[in-house]
Amino acid sequence: MTNQQSTKQVIVMRRDLGMSKGKIGAQAAHAAMSFITRKLDPCSPLFTYRPEPMKLPAITHWLNESFKKVVLWVESADELHEVYLAAMRRNMIVHRITDNGDSEFKGVPTTTCIAIGPDWDEAFVGLTDHLPSR
Repeated sequence: MTNQQSTKQVIVMRRDLGMSKGKIGAQAAHAAMSFITRKLDPCSPLFTYRPEPMKLPAITHWLNESFKKVVLWVESADELHEVYLAAMRRNMIVHRITDNGDSEFKGVPTTTCIAIGPDWDEAFVGLTDHLPSR
């Protein structure tokens, strides 16, 4: 690893839901925490990924040096699912965040975003680098 390498976690949020700013912040916070909370308890029914040993340097760098997060946007549930599947095909760490619907979704559990990573910045090229940040 060179000193120029960097790591990040990318949160991909659905724009079509019309979430309030508070809901967006809460969902982004859930996504940002998903890696840490699910990573630490592999017995949890929420645990969705066991990192390969080759991912450990990126994870360690992110936890100790970077902790960078980037929020990007998609326009629909279908587009979010496409990004989710593409990340899975790349064997990246990815967690889907589903709100229980108590406040803004009329009691309907709704997938609001995904968290991808942490991983090296270059791992996201061709996956999320085309998505808007606003």
